Amino acid sequence: MNFRFGAVAVLGAALFVGGCATAGETRAPDSTVLGAGAEGDELPQWITDLPQGIEPRDNDHTNQAAISLIQASAASSEEQARTRYQDALGHAEAGIAEDPENPQSYLQAGEALMGLDRIEEAAARFDRAEELHPPYILETIGLREAAWIEAYNQGVAYIEADNQDAAVQSFELANSIYQFRPEALLNLGSIYAQQGRYEESAEAFGQVVEIIDGPWYDRVDDEEMRESWRALREPAMVNRAQLLLRADRFDEAADAYAMLVEEDPDNLEHLTAYASALVAGGRGADAQDLFADLLARDNLNASDYFTIGVGLYQVEQFEGAEQAFRRTFEVVPNHRDAVFNFAQTLYINEEWTELEQVTAKLLEIDELNALAYRFRANALLQLGREDEAMDVYTTGEDLPIVMDEITIRPGGSDVVLAGQLSNHTAPAGTEVRLRFTFYDVRGAEIGTRETTVRFEGEGEARAFEVEIPDGDLFGYGYRVMD
Repeated sequence: MNFRFGAVAVLGAALFVGGCATAGETRAPDSTVLGAGAEGDELPQWITDLPQGIEPRDNDHTNQAAISLIQASAASSEEQARTRYQDALGHAEAGIAEDPENPQSYLQAGEALMGLDRIEEAAARFDRAEELHPPYILETIGLREAAWIEAYNQGVAYIEADNQDAAVQSFELANSIYQFRPEALLNLGSIYAQQGRYEESAEAFGQVVEIIDGPWYDRVDDEEMRESWRALREPAMVNRAQLLLRADRFDEAADAYAMLVEEDPDNLEHLTAYASALVAGGRGADAQDLFADLLARDNLNASDYFTIGVGLYQVEQFEGAEQAFRRTFEVVPNHRDAVFNFAQTLYINEEWTELEQVTAKLLEIDELNALAYRFRANALLQLGREDEAMDVYTTGEDLPIVMDEITIRPGGSDVVLAGQLSNHTAPAGTEVRLRFTFYDVRGAEIGTRETTVRFEGEGEARAFEVEIPDGDLFGYGYRVMD
């Protein structure tokens, strides 16, 4: 038997563009992390605790590379600077070839590559320098963050110019050189989601949370920046959980929502999503008690009840599902999916009198749905109204045009309602004009859209699509216009 899951919730991952990133007007770029925990000129404890690793060694190659780097920084032209950075890179790479365990040559190669704008290659050389001699982070971190800031700001400029692909490249570049700030990752997660790259988006938002929950948050010496990061944490967690659901990674989504519920146990949105993730992941038994607790609350809205109804239906708790869908119906009686699901649970529970009433409403807002006629015919038959039942059944079976499917889904940068009609017996050239009305969670109308579907012959199936109006979308219904 068919079942409808209702409108797809639109991902709430707005782009985080708060202006250009800076390291502060009076601070070096590295001061966002190295100042935390220090007293006076002392280094923070996490720096002094680093193992020494291999001590850097001087040789002819490192000496020549150092001279070239100094000359590059003092060059009078960009062309001259690039020449000197190229010289420095050559000396550093020769040093690596001669002594591959000398961290100083990797550091110098990274600095030269930074000067040549070969950021990702520079990051790899810095990584190796820090691996061999961890205290080198004192020298690399400022260079890394400076490059991060430049790439991040370029990404912001691309967003403002509505060039998402270029913005992605800039934010990915920023994160390749410096992984200890969350802003570029948050933007990447948002853009990936808009592009339908849900798994990559979930990963990016997960990294945002890891940074904020990890040691680097405590190493930031700017209290204002720390607070701005902290404000990003919950939106990133919510977006990650939603994306994991959308990517059908249900167990991970359930775990993500479990964390949200643990931190905010009275958040109904998180609770209902958590229960839905459990059900979708085949853990319906775990969700039953949670659904029962939710259904007993008196502060839910129509969307909450709809979500609970879907969850209870999936674990075959049909009486509870009926109760939940009834409460949705009472608030938003024109929500096609909710009315259909309510009718279906009434049919399963053999509530014939109420089913007859509800299917009358269903056929007002879903008149091309053959199954709705069968529900109504069964109700009338069970109520002893055989002639009416036969008429309704025959009407449904003889529908010339039938609504095969209809759903709400992302469509590029918009959200669209998409569906398909099939021509069973209508003559060639038949046109069907549909008017869709959209409603918010309080049952208020937020707008209408119309579309016309033309059939060239019998047996033909035709897809259609309409853009959904702006507003707090919850449901929709449709009518066939004359």
